[in-house]
Amino acid sequence: MASEVDICNAALTLIGEPTIDSLTDPNNAAAIACNEAYTRLRDAELRAHRWGFAIKRAQLAATATTPLFGKANYFPVPSDFLRRLELDPYYQSNLDDDIIENTGTAVAIASDSSSPLSIRYIARITDPNKFDPLFNDALSAKIAKTINFKITQSQGLNQQLAMNYEDAIAQARRINAIEKPPVVPVADPWITVRS
Repeated sequence: MASEVDICNAALTLIGEPTIDSLTDPNNAAAIACNEAYTRLRDAELRAHRWGFAIKRAQLAATATTPLFGKANYFPVPSDFLRRLELDPYYQSNLDDDIIENTGTAVAIASDSSSPLSIRYIARITDPNKFDPLFNDALSAKIAKTINFKITQSQGLNQQLAMNYEDAIAQARRINAIEKPPVVPVADPWITVRS
């Protein structure tokens, strides 16, 4: 089972630095750099890809507040919401007309749909024990690339660290840790006219 410290220690190993015992050690530059980068990069990595372990479903209730124009209802997003996905990845997207915006009090989806609004989304997963092992590798590589110069003052390692990250993402795609739905081509009238 991985922990936040384990993930950061894997990053430190990639840049040739000694491991740490805690992210909150105020006397350790590596711990400080990892602590500053970890949450931001974890959320960015979750949002950037369709990691299977982070995909959730929810039904959202409309609020009493409605958009000033253009849409019928606001649906506040869940507190762990990072990015919305289509409901059914095998057919045309249901996201075309909905808008994610700040209502002044919360982030919500402005939609003409009636309540409840069913959504699939990428969730903010904070427990490292729920991470896919390939996500851990990608996150470690991303952290290493981000903190490298701050810790080592070396530019020479950056290209290798970027390649480590790309390799980790490529492996996750091959193993399907990152879901990528098939692309359904739009029916061309030139082809379907005879059906």
